[in-house]
Amino acid sequence: MRTEHEIRSPGAIGASLSAVELGRVIPSSDEPVLVIKELCIRRRGHDRSQPIIQDISFSIRKGETLAIVGESGSGKSVTAAAITGLLPSSLQVALGTITFQGEDLLTLRGRKRNGLLGRRIGWVSQDYQSSFTPLIKIGAQLTEMIRVHQRMPSKEAETLALSWLEKVMLPAKRVYGSYPFQLSGGQLQRAALAAAFMLHPALLIADEPTTALDALSADRILGLLDELRAQTECAVLFISHDLRHVHRTADRVAVMREGRLLEMGEAAEICRLPQHPYTQQLWDACPRIIPHGRLTSMQNNDSLCESQTAPNPPLMTVVELVKSYPNKSEQEAAVRQLSFEIYGGECLGLVGESG
Repeated sequence: MRTEHEIRSPGAIGASLSAVELGRVIPSSDEPVLVIKELCIRRRGHDRSQPIIQDISFSIRKGETLAIVGESGSGKSVTAAAITGLLPSSLQVALGTITFQGEDLLTLRGRKRNGLLGRRIGWVSQDYQSSFTPLIKIGAQLTEMIRVHQRMPSKEAETLALSWLEKVMLPAKRVYGSYPFQLSGGQLQRAALAAAFMLHPALLIADEPTTALDALSADRILGLLDELRAQTECAVLFISHDLRHVHRTADRVAVMREGRLLEMGEAAEICRLPQHPYTQQLWDACPRIIPHGRLTSMQNNDSLCESQTAPNPPLMTVVELVKSYPNKSEQEAAVRQLSFEIYGGECLGLVGESG
């Protein structure tokens, strides 16, 4: 069985980079918060079939972010589900151990396991809409979480919830009194971060937390995740398919494909000099914006313009569109004097952040 060190050990480039150059905070303790050894997951009733997860081993220390990166179906989320005991009923852990703060998670049952989730192990999912019950206000859900896990009086729980909404840069009072459907995707994901961190978990699992968000909202979520992790010294298991996000927020990276670990090491080293061809493919697949360059000129522009006919009238025209929603005593503008046209055969893109 391969150990984590044997999968990849830091080379000369990784060793030469200081903590300042890497932009990371060195974890304050070498004692792992989470240790997974030789994890193997199979489908129930298929003992001779190829495992879904095969021979996975890694650990995460206090204050550290370990990213698991890979394409869809590589086994990232299944690994996370095994940690929390939320594997689908069709799957089972066949071999291996999962140890959290010295406790074997695979042997915990009932209330003891449930007591870990939310309080000592936090979770932020990619589906921000399922993070909150749609018919209960955000504030009521946050205070209920606090009172269940910390047995705090309601007034103190409300104060704590409001303070955490402020920490994730939300208008605390408005969000506290809002239903989930009244918030944008980025706002809901920030509220989910507040819910996950406010109980001070030792481990946070962030399962593709930026997938359903626009680029600007995703950037804010990554910044908040890194900031809150540094403040609380929480260990973070960050799951993603995007090496750009991993490079920004992770200390170490584990690359998965078809249920196996292909490569593991320092984030700066793997993103700079990937050793496995699959890791290089992931990096090459990341979209890039080229800031400088020259447009390719067209030949015979004059003759081309002469051959063009007058454009057809637009299929649809929108002129100074205004849309607002009632918000207590006033109307909140959602769209302000928007105008555009769409012609036959063209694709018009509307670009902007959530909300």
